[in-house]
Amino acid sequence: MQFLTAGDAPELRPGRRGVLHELVLALRDLADITVFAVFAVGDTDQSVYGFTGADAKYLTELADRADFRDLELEVNYRSGQDIITAAEAALGLSRGRLAREGAPPGDVNLEQVEGGLADHARVTCDLVEQAQNKGISPERIAILYPARGRLLDEVRSELTRRQLDFRHEGDDKLPVGSLSRFVQRCASRAVTNYQIHTASGADRADMLRRTQAPSLASLARAFTTLRTEAQLAPSSSRLFVPRALQLCLDPDELYPAEAPALAWLEQLRAGLALDEIAAGHPDQDNTSSLDRLAALCRSKDFLLQDLARGEEVIGKVLLATYHAAKGREFDTVILPGLLQGLIPRDVPSGKQWRKPTETELAEQRRTFYVALTRAESTVTMIVGPGHETRNGYWMSFGPSAFVIEMARRLFPDEQA
Repeated sequence: MQFLTAGDAPELRPGRRGVLHELVLALRDLADITVFAVFAVGDTDQSVYGFTGADAKYLTELADRADFRDLELEVNYRSGQDIITAAEAALGLSRGRLAREGAPPGDVNLEQVEGGLADHARVTCDLVEQAQNKGISPERIAILYPARGRLLDEVRSELTRRQLDFRHEGDDKLPVGSLSRFVQRCASRAVTNYQIHTASGADRADMLRRTQAPSLASLARAFTTLRTEAQLAPSSSRLFVPRALQLCLDPDELYPAEAPALAWLEQLRAGLALDEIAAGHPDQDNTSSLDRLAALCRSKDFLLQDLARGEEVIGKVLLATYHAAKGREFDTVILPGLLQGLIPRDVPSGKQWRKPTETELAEQRRTFYVALTRAESTVTMIVGPGHETRNGYWMSFGPSAFVIEMARRLFPDEQA
């Protein structure tokens, strides 16, 4: 077997090309292809992180190479066919993707309000209540918005006023890294345990069917991997890891979702000796993630559910950006604020704003496509005549150009 060494690899130039792309090329060009198979997996239609250096051109460059096979996946296993068709119309590219065999077609709805963003928030909450009345679990409902601003303020205010339980994934970014992710998964497990143990018999059985919180076994495997990567000796007892996890996540006094996160985090750190892992782990992201998590909990008064934000929380509607929803799926997706000026929107340039470039506009279109394709059964788009800025100015730009273009492609013989 042949291995690559640092001396074998070509020079990596992050400013010129993507580092991961260079790594794929190095593996392909320098490795013995009879021993190694190199895979590059991705979806150019969902490339929405250009601000981090991600670029769909890296995938297309590989696809154009004679020594790579381009294998397109034609089946969308999430959405119904009508949702797929509408999303491709919004994208402006007909990929011909098909829903899984036997999947219902799904519902694509357009709601038009007469006023501003308060009306968008009102209709959004009406739709949430209607979905719940049909038996859709709250955690299977997502309200997705393009960016922070008055739209988010209005939706949050209306959700709170109606006492609809929701979880907002705000801009306070949790630290990255496998150790931080492990803590988030543990928080999800702890929150779900409390919700299940405090539910009535019938509701408890329903929650057990619906829950997607990590199992103790999967958390134990992740914990063992972290210890191994930190070059820590394994426990002498095979029962130590699950028992330690159980004591932390299923204590006699369960932590509700609204409990302060800091006390729970300190207990988890001590009970599993996580600081020992952080100190010895080779991943730089892991060495300081616990302290940064604790600082966030302290400065932002985080609740336990805030640490579980990367995981589904039973009984709460998700309120998140298009970007944050990438890679996830829901039964029902509601998209308020589909207004010109909000999506697509101008981009900041110094102290002023400018129109998006062609590349930036294409990426915003892809984020809209991502939002549409999070829905399995129902997606509802909300449009109107305009919107108010945070300073109270009325912007009468009408519905988003993306929605208008989508309607024209879907119904070419009708006036959009």
